[in-house]
Amino acid sequence: MSSTFTGLYAAATGLYASQAAMAVATNNISNANTDGYSRKTITQSAIGPAAVYISSASTGSGTEVTSVSRERDTLIDTQYWDENSVATAWETKSSNLGELEDVLADISSEDGFDSMMSEFASALEDVSTDPDSTDARTCLQQAGEGVCDYLNSMATSLSDIRAGLNEDVAMTVSEINSYSEQIAALNQQIQQVQVAGTDASDLEDQRDLLIDKLSALINVEVTTTSAGQSATGEEVTTLVISIDGGTLVSGSNYRTLECNEVVDATSVQNGMYEVVWSDTQSAVTPESGQLGALLELRDGTGEDGEYKGVVYYINQLDEYARTLAEAFNEGTASYS
Repeated sequence: MSSTFTGLYAAATGLYASQAAMAVATNNISNANTDGYSRKTITQSAIGPAAVYISSASTGSGTEVTSVSRERDTLIDTQYWDENSVATAWETKSSNLGELEDVLADISSEDGFDSMMSEFASALEDVSTDPDSTDARTCLQQAGEGVCDYLNSMATSLSDIRAGLNEDVAMTVSEINSYSEQIAALNQQIQQVQVAGTDASDLEDQRDLLIDKLSALINVEVTTTSAGQSATGEEVTTLVISIDGGTLVSGSNYRTLECNEVVDATSVQNGMYEVVWSDTQSAVTPESGQLGALLELRDGTGEDGEYKGVVYYINQLDEYARTLAEAFNEGTASYS
């Protein structure tokens, strides 16, 4: 014969489960605009079969909440991190090429290089018409100095842009190190909480948000590895993050990157930062992300399929100045 309170107990468990579901729903609504928050859902299971017998039939004792889980898709996360690196790389290039465009756009302005070259060509023609004219020679000298000053000014502007990109590289490396340290610390906290058999979803949200930010800086590969069992016998996992073929974060351990200034007066890289692993000093060459874009913008020569970065335009400017000087010297040699 069943207990008088069996039905009341089953009803009470239903109320408790509904109360938990309402609390989770309320929390979801409250955090609808919270950056990085993942919607939570509860999992319920029947309590029973209980030792409650009515003739030959049996009935359960209600329901219980067995877990609160995040609505998160690992596949979508992976796709987002990949695309985030690519999108951020293009955004970085777009914003910095705008600055480069401002320098080059002055060429065709009213007082730009085209106007100066027209004045220089006119002065050359005047001298060729009247080589003995002091005024014509003076005008040619002034026009030539104007052209040289303009080319030197443009070269300085391009060098300044490259120096700015170099500093951006150092700042980005510092950000990557900060995120990797924070993710490793969260890995440790999450593992401790999961081993105890309690919910770590809020900590996992914080970690995923940091990976979102990290993936904008450099292309990442995220995998999971076993880290033991919880108090309830469930498997506990932790994240491993790799960049450029090397492990950046593994559980509570993390590695750092550093910038080494290149000292080689014969190299275009003189004074520029080389990004390397701090422990092995091996070079890091990211494919995308903000860091990859900055390195391409700073160093791209346009040769052999390379990106046309600032170095490409510096080389083009140098080649133009050299060709102009050679042509001028050849032309004036006939008058000497």
